[in-house]
Amino acid sequence: MSSNIIVNTYFYVFTDICRKTLADSLAYSGKLLIIEEGYAFAAWGSEVIARLIEYDRALLQNVRRLAMPEYPIPSCGPLEKQVLPNPANALKLLQELMA
Repeated sequence: MSSNIIVNTYFYVFTDICRKTLADSLAYSGKLLIIEEGYAFAAWGSEVIARLIEYDRALLQNVRRLAMPEYPIPSCGPLEKQVLPNPANALKLLQELMA
């Protein structure tokens, strides 16, 4: 299994350089996994997907998102770790995406 990992540290993702980086990666794989700690609804990942569809719909053949479930984050540490995106559930989703 191989992948491109693009870590975006900017709040506004779609500069020309960022768009080209994502488009080049998607042209190669056709697959995208977006992981964010916040909720999926109306979130950064939603905007990335929408902008990529506007740019070139053919790039997105297979898309998955990993984000918070749609309920409050528990204040208990161990429960919080189970709810937030973590390496174990990211790996599981990545394996499903690559299958």
